[in-house]
Amino acid sequence: MPAHNLRGWQRQFRNARSAAVCSKSRNAAVRVPVGGRLATTLVELLVVLAIVGILISLLLPAVQSAREAARRTHCMNTLKQLAIAALLHEGTHKAFPTAGWGWTFPREVRRGDSGGYLGPAILGDQSWGWRYQLLPFIEHADLWALENDFAIRAAKPPLISCPSRRPTTFYGGEEGGISSTVLGDYVGNGGDTGENGLRTLGLTPDPFCRCRFQTGTIIWYEPNVVGATTNPLKNPLVRTNLITDGTSRTMLFGEKYVNGLWTQGGSWGDNAGWYVGRSWDTQRFAVLRPRPDTYLTDRPASRVQGNQQYNFFGSAHPTAFNCVMVDGSVTAFGYDVDGIAFARVCNRRDGGVGP
Repeated sequence: MPAHNLRGWQRQFRNARSAAVCSKSRNAAVRVPVGGRLATTLVELLVVLAIVGILISLLLPAVQSAREAARRTHCMNTLKQLAIAALLHEGTHKAFPTAGWGWTFPREVRRGDSGGYLGPAILGDQSWGWRYQLLPFIEHADLWALENDFAIRAAKPPLISCPSRRPTTFYGGEEGGISSTVLGDYVGNGGDTGENGLRTLGLTPDPFCRCRFQTGTIIWYEPNVVGATTNPLKNPLVRTNLITDGTSRTMLFGEKYVNGLWTQGGSWGDNAGWYVGRSWDTQRFAVLRPRPDTYLTDRPASRVQGNQQYNFFGSAHPTAFNCVMVDGSVTAFGYDVDGIAFARVCNRRDGGVGP
């Protein structure tokens, strides 16, 4: 190889190496190796944090919406199971469970000639409400048949709580205490007349009767037991053949309104146990269209308690109220549903068609 070519290549090699060294020096001025890694600048870190914050703000509503959808599905499944249990009750006893007599009554039981305990009373003879009466049909016949009332009151049966509102919640004292009880979130359909059973649509047999006649499906019933002290009620035992509007168009159970300021118990209609009869705690009416739990929360709690009605349906779900029809189909009504149309869904024999 000629000497002048060799010297040319050596010169080119030296120039290339110098250029690489200069480039490395310039890069080093921008990023300084720390512990064998390139350091991150403060500006880059702030940009990354800002991007992460934006992504979280975009994803959080979607996550919350998905969780609420899951809770609402759980609630609708609960109503479906309650309807199946009520249909099994009708198949066994030839009538749907009643709303019971009153929230202060002890449980009625059957006893033998010698006074021995035989078991709970059923249908119109049972003072406790529909949730207690359905226990044998949700695989809790053992709880239903207990002789000790307090053991039943202190129990935590399934199918009583809506996960959008609260978990299983005790009220009235320390859990397991003498006055504690478990609150419920589902109620029977008492109809469109209100608890006083106003005479509407000509349904009351006697226009001069001062009885409390109800037009729903889970209603008060006149007790048959000897020595009963309740006022006479002109309500029948409700069977499918008495639901002349159709089982797919008449409500059986629904969710109840609870003021959002009092979800741990204490408001009217949410201060007695899951088992009680003849109470806003276990029975509601179409006196208003359904309301969300946010209704009446725009005022101080001290002004809400004791001076507002609580005898209507409602829900903890933000957009709709869930209910189940007599045929077992589950549906939902928005809070803007027409009040008259909703009342027709709650009346078992008015001849009208609801929404």
